[in-house]
Amino acid sequence: MSVIKADGYGHGAVRVAKTLSASNSFAVARLEEAEDLRSAGLSSPVCVLEGVSSERDLKRARELGLQLVVHSPYQIYLYKKHG
Repeated sequence: MSVIKADGYGHGAVRVAKTLSASNSFAVARLEEAEDLRSAGLSSPVCVLEGVSSERDLKRARELGLQLVVHSPYQIYLYKKHG
């Protein structure tokens, strides 16, 4: 898994992801970063390290086929409620 959060550490997340296309998956910090990768046509697995904090974000993450990290009881509640 290649971590490309913070816009690829200033190098451009999409550009870095395409350069690291041999990586079997990617990790980003926030949902918006994952949306950018999907919008650019990248279909590799993407993990969102901060997870989500709302029902809307959980729905969007599912639409995009993202993996989510869990940090709080509220996130567990969201996943159970909308599982």
